Amino acid sequence: MSQYSLITLLGLKVFADSVDFCFLRFLAGSQDTPKTVVTYCAVGMRASIMARRLAAELDKPYNQYMKSNIDVYNLEGAIFKWANEMRGLEDLLGRSTKLAHPFDKFLWCHLMDVRVRGYGENSRG
Repeated sequence: MSQYSLITLLGLKVFADSVDFCFLRFLAGSQDTPKTVVTYCAVGMRASIMARRLAAELDKPYNQYMKSNIDVYNLEGAIFKWANEMRGLEDLLGRSTKLAHPFDKFLWCHLMDVRVRGYGENSRG
């Protein structure tokens, strides 16, 4: 089971880490409504790269009209830190959960408190 299919931060929409930059135009939508993009992944590497890519895309001359409406941030400490601090998470059905996918059962899982590790429906690693 993918880490994306298990949890999201409370109230946030999930985009894959290979998202097409056309989504910026979709996200910008109404220029009257400011938007915030928070990138996150398991440990922070992929999300920090994506945040830099999104910010660079907004810096391009043809995207300047969106720049004032979209703020891009990277979640410090990534989803592992968020889960370890017992902050709000929800599964893709919108149900509250304390579990986050630890990516694997051998290396990355050790960055997470055992109480918040979720490997799929009704399972623990």
